[in-house]
Amino acid sequence: MKCLFLFITTLVILTGCSRTNTDLFDDSPSIYFDGDLEIDFTFAKHKTDEVVIRIPVEIGGYKNSVERTFNLQIVEDSTTAIKGVHYEIMMPKIMMPADSFKVHIPIKVFNSDPSLKSEKVRLYLKLQPNENFVSGIYNKQELSLYISDILLKPSIWDNVYSGFFGVYSEAKHRKILEICDIVEIPDVYDGGSYNYKWDAFGRAVNNYYKAFYPQYDENNQVIEPWM
Repeated sequence: MKCLFLFITTLVILTGCSRTNTDLFDDSPSIYFDGDLEIDFTFAKHKTDEVVIRIPVEIGGYKNSVERTFNLQIVEDSTTAIKGVHYEIMMPKIMMPADSFKVHIPIKVFNSDPSLKSEKVRLYLKLQPNENFVSGIYNKQELSLYISDILLKPSIWDNVYSGFFGVYSEAKHRKILEICDIVEIPDVYDGGSYNYKWDAFGRAVNNYYKAFYPQYDENNQVIEPWM
């Protein structure tokens, strides 16, 4: 009787272990967007009218020795960006490569629409489960990519940059980026009370407006030299 009890107990333990291992290895892999879920891209910080943005997607679970497709949906009723005008998804087949936990979906964005200088368009993406992947982290299944050619006035312009560049205008902002060969005017000042770099930048831009006077801002007002 004792032997029979031990046999049954051992069988139950082995069965439990077997089920646990099966459950462990049969767990369906999930998928989710990695990183920022709202990407605000502006061409104003670039010198080209085409840029490739790479959207990271990760899996939760085990990698696989074969490539696996996953579904990427463009949510039309929440998307204002137009395919072929504002963007193009460059990956013809959306897939997770073999032996990988992560892939970057390349999306080419275009600056061919003049209205981007005054408004943003939105590309709203959503991951959908399929036979290869289930939904992953619930709040990382959707992503918004905003595309524009809008420049924002640096928050410290009036306190800092006006001393080098005078009164702010978006037209002047763009000319500063062009002449100084920089991609942005930062909101964090990288100098002391007197900064030789920004002083040189200011004089270079001021000299441009002197040499090519008159130049006009976005409101058709003359940009006066300030030095």
